[in-house]
Amino acid sequence: MTNGAVEHPAGFRKSHQTLQTVKPIDISSHKCHSIENAERLHRLWEEEVAKVGQDKASLYQVMMRFLRAGFILSCVFGTIGMIAAFLSSVNSDTDFHLGDDARL
Repeated sequence: MTNGAVEHPAGFRKSHQTLQTVKPIDISSHKCHSIENAERLHRLWEEEVAKVGQDKASLYQVMMRFLRAGFILSCVFGTIGMIAAFLSSVNSDTDFHLGDDARL
């Protein structure tokens, strides 16, 4: 050790080099970009107007079509999470303790 440098164990140096060479993962899809989403929403609105007319066009219907897949998946996973939370709380409350005078 010279010049006040701290010597690290060999494992530390290897993991430090690995962290420096890690490349970020690009997990964004093409549907995540705002311009493309705006164009898609505009296209859906134009389809709604062409189908039912300007006076009867429903923004609610267009938004539900725009958000359909994400909304359905969110509801499904939310329901699964609530059921899992309920079942885990029920299971933790039913831990039985058999005392000395317990009869089977």
